[in-house]
Amino acid sequence: MRNPWLTAEAAHVHERVNQRYYERLLMAVESRAAALGLAFTRTPGAKPARLSSEDVAALEQALLNARHLWCYGLVPARRRHLDVGREVSDGGGLYWLQWILDALAERSVVLTRTDATVPTCAPSPGVFGP
Repeated sequence: MRNPWLTAEAAHVHERVNQRYYERLLMAVESRAAALGLAFTRTPGAKPARLSSEDVAALEQALLNARHLWCYGLVPARRRHLDVGREVSDGGGLYWLQWILDALAERSVVLTRTDATVPTCAPSPGVFGP
């Protein structure tokens, strides 16, 4: 028999778990972006950086590593590495990266070069952190 009050809590659980999941993905992308001389900004008028194929590959790898670690944390590292490699080769990682960058752009958050003339700013609280 279903518990009606527990069923009502499903939306909260869904929101909370997914928020944590995407925070981890965004933190991984943000960290790798910083290593590449990129940063997220919501400075008005900021244009997204043109990403090289190396930039995209590095961001994709960071995203997929974080995604697989979150979803399959008990899978041995070697197996996760192979699974990430398979997802890179089938193009799945590029879709994930593009979807995330598009969603952020809808909220006026873009990746810029840290040496660009448009300054970067700190993200709003809770956007990229735990």
